Amino acid sequence: MTTKATTTDDDPSGVLPWTPNDPEQALEARQKLQTWPLDEHNAALLNEVHPRGYDTSLSDSDTPPHVRSFLLVSKILSLLE
Repeated sequence: MTTKATTTDDDPSGVLPWTPNDPEQALEARQKLQTWPLDEHNAALLNEVHPRGYDTSLSDSDTPPHVRSFLLVSKILSLLE
């Protein structure tokens, strides 16, 4: 799976943070991620799990999304044991 974040000169980590109550970002979060409202709590959550600019395309991966989800859940459960 390809994962890459859009980079900026100001942020060496390459991660663009979500900003609470930003109208343009709120629309993007609602349309693309079904997350609404973009308040400080949802912005903090999205910054942890899906930073802005994060690319999860399947362009160079043959693994279907449901298999990746299963593997992720399995990994989380194994960490809880």
